[in-house]
Amino acid sequence: KAAAEKAEKEKEKEEAEAKARKDDEEAAAAELERPETEIGVVEEIISWEGVAGAGRRVRWLHDDSVEECRWGASDRFDILAIEPNKDKDAVKKVLPLPETRETVAKRRHFGQDTVRYGVLLRVRASATLNADPSTADGGGGGGGGGGGDEWQSVAVD
Repeated sequence: KAAAEKAEKEKEKEEAEAKARKDDEEAAAAELERPETEIGVVEEIISWEGVAGAGRRVRWLHDDSVEECRWGASDRFDILAIEPNKDKDAVKKVLPLPETRETVAKRRHFGQDTVRYGVLLRVRASATLNADPSTADGGGGGGGGGGGDEWQSVAVD
């Protein structure tokens, strides 16, 4: 059984590698058909795969064609924001892409073992420890604010 699973995993890996090679070849062929640098103008901010504002409709200056491009959908970008030269035929400066949700999560150490969170604990005085019934939380629960409540900040590693 283990040998069959291993063979299946190897087959899946080979298929994935073959697909990646095919995708790379198609991308390379598409690059040969296009000019080295295409400059376009964003005509409209559009939805991409149902995500509002995650796409752009671009009119390319070299052939006046219009294309819909991904801009942040699935944390991917098909185009770059640039500052063109005066003649709009070359790139003067490439502007940085906005941070994706994944990048923000990584920067904030989401999912890593090194994260430490501060925790705020609420300690309620019990009626048995507090002889004054006007300050004890009667156990009626919920809403916070019984007279005997104290707040303590506790660091948790």
